[in-house]
Amino acid sequence: MDERTEARVELARLEKQEQELQGLVEQLYSVRTAVRAQRTKLELIGGIHAPIHRLPNELLLRIFEFSIHAYVLAFPSCDVHRHWKSQLAGVSRHWRDMVLGFPRLWTTIRLTPTWSKSFVKAHVARSCQSPLDIEICAQDVTETFRASVDILADCTQRWRSLTIRDDVYGRPVLSVLLERMEHDVFPSLTHVSVERVPSYLTGRFSRFYSERCPHLQHLDLGKDFIPSLDFLIPPNLTSFAFAFGFGNRDPSSILQHVSLQKLTTLSLSGFCGGLKLHPNSLHLPLLKSFICKVSSAKVLIGAIVAPNLAHFTYSSRGGENDYGTESICSSFPAVRHIYLDRDIMMSIFQPGNISNTGYWPNLESLTVHEPDKYFMECVGGLITWLEGRENVRQPKLLVRFTFPSFSQDWSIISTLYETLHEHCILEWGNVRLHSRIVFSNTANGSPWFEIPVICLGFIDNIGKAFVTGRVRSDAKISCGCEDTFSDDDSDDDDDDDDDDDDDDDDDDDDVYTSYDYYSEDSFGEL
Repeated sequence: MDERTEARVELARLEKQEQELQGLVEQLYSVRTAVRAQRTKLELIGGIHAPIHRLPNELLLRIFEFSIHAYVLAFPSCDVHRHWKSQLAGVSRHWRDMVLGFPRLWTTIRLTPTWSKSFVKAHVARSCQSPLDIEICAQDVTETFRASVDILADCTQRWRSLTIRDDVYGRPVLSVLLERMEHDVFPSLTHVSVERVPSYLTGRFSRFYSERCPHLQHLDLGKDFIPSLDFLIPPNLTSFAFAFGFGNRDPSSILQHVSLQKLTTLSLSGFCGGLKLHPNSLHLPLLKSFICKVSSAKVLIGAIVAPNLAHFTYSSRGGENDYGTESICSSFPAVRHIYLDRDIMMSIFQPGNISNTGYWPNLESLTVHEPDKYFMECVGGLITWLEGRENVRQPKLLVRFTFPSFSQDWSIISTLYETLHEHCILEWGNVRLHSRIVFSNTANGSPWFEIPVICLGFIDNIGKAFVTGRVRSDAKISCGCEDTFSDDDSDDDDDDDDDDDDDDDDDDDDVYTSYDYYSEDSFGEL
């Protein structure tokens, strides 16, 4: 091979190597570009909060509030405020900080045997200066209870509501409360509700809410209340609930009290025989809701003049001969929603009793409670009245039937539907189906129900409930009370929390299992 040939071979080799290296260089540039892109992506991902932290704090806190409220409604007998906040705080470190630092989550304070002094003190501290809702449940008057009352006595200026559930005849907690706070003033207290006030405390209790609660608006005196001779009613009252006791001889003076002129809601129950009220003598110009569950209510209904009343509930005490049919029909011309029990409905709608379709011209709904086989005697009168309303071009009335918790007579329900559905808009409440339904399903077939006796129109309504998913289960669901740690465990958790503070912040997504949010040491941190 001559020199020229060797040079050409070497050139070809070098050119080939150059091409190979050029490909590697391009590959290197491509890899470097991919590396930079991946690093940028990781930086972006690192800057994004975990899903549990993406909600704005204010929205998250509102969700906390709604969840607590929902649990209170779902489990009214459980101490939701005690255990549910602990479960929320146990989700993550961020949630724990939110629960601890949001005052509105700590404004409900319940004095029960399960609430320790430190637990009450933690709520007072963490609620900052927010208004407080105080709930006191029946219990023995222990040293812990007295100590908790002492803590609350130091912040009476923040009390917004006071509820006492103490249906006992021993020494009630109300007595201890009145003694301890004999000279305290409650400038922010607007709601007071007491389940039972012993007769020997009515005078002191009356002076308590009338003299030392200047802005009280809602007062519920519970059941069997017997007013003292110096019984007082606050001047700014807008809501008043009163259950007459057997010792009330003539409650007329209470109902004629000038302070009731501002009422928007009035609830009366119990036995009030001997009323001395003239017709149209009790003027309540602002009243919008009236619940009447008293004996001998004919005189009372005839005496009340309430031109703005929109909601009227009338439930009889049973065994009465005269429910005041004429007074019921002619009173309250502005009423829009009426709730009546079976006996009163029968009194009103017996054939020939009510023929004037001008009664209740603004009525939108009529609710009937516990219709039975005897109620069917007045259905004809009800239909006649509904037809009269249609003839004068009044809108179709919403008629709702509610039933007791035990099983109903399905023949009654079917008859009501068949006879009334063309004359009104029907609604049903608390209709029990479980004892009459047979459900079947096969692997290769469709599920089906066997529902005897019920008319087809009612079955259509049941089907709509299933199709739209509006089905609520009564299956027993745990409220989680058994998972709540005791107050004694909280001190140990505080020590663990100190160690956790030294850990890296990368574990925010991990479940944070400390329940020290109510311990005596941890509330001091705030």
